[in-house]
Amino acid sequence: NHQPLIVQICNEGDIVYLSGSLSELHYSCEARTLVPSVLWTIPLSVFREIFKPKDICSDQIIKELTKQLEYSYQLGVLLTRRADERVTQILLDLKGKLGKAVKVTHEDVASLCGLSRETVSRVLIRLQKQGTIEMSNGTIFLRKI
Repeated sequence: NHQPLIVQICNEGDIVYLSGSLSELHYSCEARTLVPSVLWTIPLSVFREIFKPKDICSDQIIKELTKQLEYSYQLGVLLTRRADERVTQILLDLKGKLGKAVKVTHEDVASLCGLSRETVSRVLIRLQKQGTIEMSNGTIFLRKI
């Protein structure tokens, strides 16, 4: 019985790379969206064909994968920080992708931070008391982040 782990929040046009996919490892995963979305998957055989020619498309994919590897590294560094620093950093990342009003659950933030929902709720209440954020009807408004 495993808790889900959010590994990425995406915007329109983002490429999602699942670690292990090039090594043909098998594991289960799930994609959920906050807004109506379309998800395209590329079979490994097709993916390998895409990378044969050198063109703008393959260069863009390489840039996206590199960006995601950097983000994974940053998440690893994030796990060494205090709870309030983790939550604040995740909120900054969400603001960059989703804007100042983020409709996300405390459970989702907890998953992104590697913290319990209870710890995230305590941090968010502190941030709200400080006037840094405002919470209303499942939306976190990022005021001073």
